Amino acid sequence: SGFFLGLSAVSFFVTAGDYYVAVTGTDTNTGASWGNAFYSLTNAVAQSGDGDTIHVSNGIYQITAQLLLDRAVTLRGFNGASNTTIDCDVPGNTTPPIRITHAGAILEGFRIIDCNELTYHNYGPINASAGTVRHCIINGNNCVSSGGGYISGSAFIHSCIITGNVASHYNTGMGAGLRVAGGVVSNCFIARNQSADGGGGIYQTGGLVQQCIISNNTATRSSGGAKGAGLWITAGRMENCLIIANR
Repeated sequence: SGFFLGLSAVSFFVTAGDYYVAVTGTDTNTGASWGNAFYSLTNAVAQSGDGDTIHVSNGIYQITAQLLLDRAVTLRGFNGASNTTIDCDVPGNTTPPIRITHAGAILEGFRIIDCNELTYHNYGPINASAGTVRHCIINGNNCVSSGGGYISGSAFIHSCIITGNVASHYNTGMGAGLRVAGGVVSNCFIARNQSADGGGGIYQTGGLVQQCIISNNTATRSSGGAKGAGLWITAGRMENCLIIANR
């Protein structure tokens, strides 16, 4: 007689899921529906995994610590940037309020406001070295060294409105709209930003800026030395952009 042991192959599949966040939610919920929504963005991201989408309902969401997108998750304002706001005024914060480090991470459909706490050489409110930022409004941030954010590595920011941001410090206040050290900035409207030292719209040291409008930005140092009210570029490439009425 003989003995035969047959082993069948077992496959494991990880399926993408949906989570929900609402100002009426609570972080003890499961986040699995609008009726059982989470309250905070940081908790929703912590509970998510690669491939998940986090839908965020209308309202203002105050973050109290850095929001880190270090996985392939989509964080989406459900009704777009005119209805869903991330308030980045974190008291005593010395790190960028929103940090994106994963190539598959997506931040979409938010208004990003009120980053006022960062110290020298901490660029905010968004610091992205990978991933995608799209269909966002970055507005009303007043930081020391950069107003709207810092793009590097393989990050991609497109179809965003970046207005009314300030980089206030003489000697490091460059790139009130954006600092671009790498990645791609595409199809953005960058206007009415104000830097102390230059690059009121963009301070570019690498990467690609394409098909953007850079308008009505200012560089304010009155004693001389301010460079490029609209654009200050030392490296990288810019193509098919309209740069107009900066001063």
